[in-house]
Amino acid sequence: MEKHQKILRQIKYAFPSYPTTETEIEYFRGLRIREKALTLTQHKIIQNFVKKVKQMRCTETSDGRNSAFVAEYVHLCAESSGSDWHKGALCVQTRERMKKNRYVDVLPYEATRVRLHDNDPNEYINANHIAPFYIACCAPLPNAMIEFWKMVWQQNVYVIAMLTHLIERGRIKAHQYWNETIMSITDFGGVSVQLCTQTFIGQNGSVLPSEKNSLYVLRAFKIWNGDDSSRKERNIVHIQLTCWPDHGVPQDFRAIRSILDIIAARKRDADALGTDFESKVIVHCSAGIGRSGTLIAIDIVLRQLRAALVLNKSEAELQDALNIAKVVYHVRCQRPLMVQTPQQYAMIYEYIGAVIAETQSW
Repeated sequence: MEKHQKILRQIKYAFPSYPTTETEIEYFRGLRIREKALTLTQHKIIQNFVKKVKQMRCTETSDGRNSAFVAEYVHLCAESSGSDWHKGALCVQTRERMKKNRYVDVLPYEATRVRLHDNDPNEYINANHIAPFYIACCAPLPNAMIEFWKMVWQQNVYVIAMLTHLIERGRIKAHQYWNETIMSITDFGGVSVQLCTQTFIGQNGSVLPSEKNSLYVLRAFKIWNGDDSSRKERNIVHIQLTCWPDHGVPQDFRAIRSILDIIAARKRDADALGTDFESKVIVHCSAGIGRSGTLIAIDIVLRQLRAALVLNKSEAELQDALNIAKVVYHVRCQRPLMVQTPQQYAMIYEYIGAVIAETQSW
């Protein structure tokens, strides 16, 4: 536990506020236009990263098992979940807590787990804080939906990113934790939840009549605390990605661009409200480790890369901003098993490479 705490103290992210309102994706979308504003060193480091991704890709064999991506990923696993501190850092499980875990082998770390503000000694949700402002969790079981919505309210959440279908390959991957009837109100242990709108988005932002062939579903919720006599309401954006297979990677990167844009824009607007503490972003898939860890890692890399470029940081700091292994290691130290497969790990490299090379695939 002490060694784990020491590692956590080394994880620090400080993303600055920018004079413009553009999101990270919007910034990199226009980077080619502003390329002349980059220094020679910045341009060289960016191009070297793109070359590195191509070189790592070229080492892959036909079965996909032998590549530089796999080798780096295996080393990361040994350094985190395979380390001597891993098991001792996990949250102690009681009989009541075990009932609220979707998977028996996916448990939160004690030091970073989300604690609910309850008097109940058995308060528990399988969720971890991920610096600087994310919460990664498993899709809540029916007996944990009250805790889930309490977490949304108590942690000042304005965005929920759901990266899974309810059913995949005939298996239940998530339970629906909202009432699908528009404008109906459901009480979850004192937190009232109302679904206001639901929109199915397809290719090129087109609106579809149903979830079929959609890239993502955009929902708007209104929630309030039933114990609050003033009934302060909060508007929640819920985006459900429907094109990302379990244990795999999406074939269309454009959906990732959309979800990152929505997260950044909504978080910026929420923080501008001047609440008592920074807004949080919940990211979950089924277990809350594979797809969730991949998306969070991509977002962190883009944010720290933008900061390094805009603030004209040193060559070493810019190279560190593109250190994928370091980012994923830090994420895995905050929630076990984050980024679940070598393919997902490679996707982080591929996506960042596509963004800064400004290819059409993202």
